[in-house]
Amino acid sequence: MVGLKHGWAGFLRGLYRLLDRFWFRVLLLPALLLAAGMWLAEWLDAEGWFNLFDRTSAVLGLSAIFAWPMAIYLWARRAEARLAFEVQPGVEVSRFREQFKASLILVSRQEQPEWHLRHLRPEHAELVWTPQSDVHARSLIDAFQDQVNIRERDSQRCLNDAFDIQAVHDHCHRLLRTLVAEHGREHVCVDVTGGTAVMSLGAFQVAEELGASTVYLRGRGRDRHGNPIIDRPASPDNAEVVLLSNRSGRGFA
Repeated sequence: MVGLKHGWAGFLRGLYRLLDRFWFRVLLLPALLLAAGMWLAEWLDAEGWFNLFDRTSAVLGLSAIFAWPMAIYLWARRAEARLAFEVQPGVEVSRFREQFKASLILVSRQEQPEWHLRHLRPEHAELVWTPQSDVHARSLIDAFQDQVNIRERDSQRCLNDAFDIQAVHDHCHRLLRTLVAEHGREHVCVDVTGGTAVMSLGAFQVAEELGASTVYLRGRGRDRHGNPIIDRPASPDNAEVVLLSNRSGRGFA
């Protein structure tokens, strides 16, 4: 029920992005064209065309009954919709910590989740790892067990297939549902930096379904190919928080 509720809200937010720019044209342009067509048909005394336009006007009239209330609702919620879909780089860490109390973190390399746990300091965290990253996950749990409540400690319950999108979805949904239930969706974030592309996609999908925010950690270090990387997790300046989807209802700009 929660997933359905927030899935519908996400649909309305996405639809708003279209209607906010085009809603006058979407609602008024067909009516104007129809009126012009009916006038032309009557002027030409084309009874068949006139009947066609008459039936079409009835359909458009019924559609408008539903379209106008939706457009008004989306217009009224325009600030929230813009906030949800606006990518916000460089979020200040202290302000982030004030808002988000729990995190779902994908694990591949150790440095990224370590930076998250060390500097964003969630009260409650759930790690998503695979057999390939089990050593890193166990190391993180041991290092932060006295600072962060990490419940997913059993290595037998790790994600076995990082490329099975359904398995990723179900695994992340089970963990995130618990975080949302305990802390409220506005205080929960999903860190999609680590893991495979399939893991990131699946985790993002679950976050949208349950109404949680999504973040990405952009490293300020560089690997041997010049790509951004987190290589000094002890340093707070070694990464920046990029808010991909802000469902907290709070601005960070």
